[in-house]
Amino acid sequence: MTQITRAIRTRVWFMISVLLVFYICSFSVPSPCRDKTPPSKQFDSEKEHVAKYLQMVKQMKDSPIPVLIMGCSRLSIGRAMDAVFKYRTSARKFPVTVSLDCGVKEVQDLVLQKIGSSERVWTTEFAPPNTNATDDETFKAYTAVARHYKWAIEKFFADPEAQHVIIIEDDFIVSPDFFSYFQETIPLMYMDPSLYCISSWNDQAHPHAISHDPKRLLRTDHMPGLGWLLTRSVYESIAPFPEYSVEGWDLWMRNNAQRRGRQCIIPEMSRNTNIGRRGVSNGYMFEEHVAGNTHTTFEHAVDFAELRETIAGLGNPFYKKRLFKSVYEEAILGVWNEVLKVPMVSAVVWGRMNGTCDSGLLKVRVEYESPEELSAIATALNIIDSVHDGVIRSAVDGILPVVFDRQVIAYFAPKQASRAFIVDEDGRFIQNN
Repeated sequence: MTQITRAIRTRVWFMISVLLVFYICSFSVPSPCRDKTPPSKQFDSEKEHVAKYLQMVKQMKDSPIPVLIMGCSRLSIGRAMDAVFKYRTSARKFPVTVSLDCGVKEVQDLVLQKIGSSERVWTTEFAPPNTNATDDETFKAYTAVARHYKWAIEKFFADPEAQHVIIIEDDFIVSPDFFSYFQETIPLMYMDPSLYCISSWNDQAHPHAISHDPKRLLRTDHMPGLGWLLTRSVYESIAPFPEYSVEGWDLWMRNNAQRRGRQCIIPEMSRNTNIGRRGVSNGYMFEEHVAGNTHTTFEHAVDFAELRETIAGLGNPFYKKRLFKSVYEEAILGVWNEVLKVPMVSAVVWGRMNGTCDSGLLKVRVEYESPEELSAIATALNIIDSVHDGVIRSAVDGILPVVFDRQVIAYFAPKQASRAFIVDEDGRFIQNN
């Protein structure tokens, strides 16, 4: 009996050792790719792209990058202005215009007290929306904000000299490296027609879902808003802005009819913090997803001038080539465990991994069939799960990167893309027959 028990126990332990999986939140062994990140390969055309970017940086060195601060009735605009004035390099490089709606004298007095003599304050006061479409107060509030955006942006670009503007709101507190980030990334907007905006905000910068690398920059199909740069060419491609908005001017900009496949650049760690607990959206998602959004502070502020070649690599087609090669050729295929809420790979596969890394992070691919399936995974991961016009926040080309335990990056990627093509060693797309 003892021998039988021992044999059964041995067989069970053998089966467990074969089927063992490591769920990626609690690895007790070092990542096999630690410190083995291979150097990035540059193609001849990409070297030319980098050289062009560096030349554009020099050309734009002394060009102003105006800042438009949108305000209404919140006194928090004082804190927003203080941060801008504190962290910008100069008033000449980053001149400020404050646009105020709502006619609140206390707010207007505060702004006039803080604004520099060489900078501008615009004021307007729209009559309540007369749409006759609904008595819903939220709809009326969204419409009021949309009209203010339309008025201010049209007024800004009415100046023929105006070519671009950073837009923030009265509840945004910019980070110390906010202006360095925009100064170094703005040349890409004039080089890459596939770009829609540059934003300082990552909707998915939840502490448990990112690598916490302040130098890590990404592309996304989602237009985050929340501290973003708009160029004249993009503005003219989508104008006129809507005067009435059922869901908000930002959702209008996220529609495929306006975006047309273009993407935005975002940092992994946001470059501002949002203090707007109360506002038009009545705190929608604030406690769950906004209040804890990870942003940079003095401790990990970055001088983006030191990352110029990396920033140049955000341009397409180079970024997309590397992304698809990384996700569909190099990443290890895993499976999603709905119970543990983690991607899983077998211990045998884990042991064979060597150098499949992205900036020191082990790469795993989990494939999904539909946006609804990806949204369900996002819900399980306690990140933003909303899908707008087929796009989930912070995803790019349908690929949503999520970092587990700062060791493993899981790419949640469309299954159909893996069937459609592979990427060869030179970064070229090849049909996967």
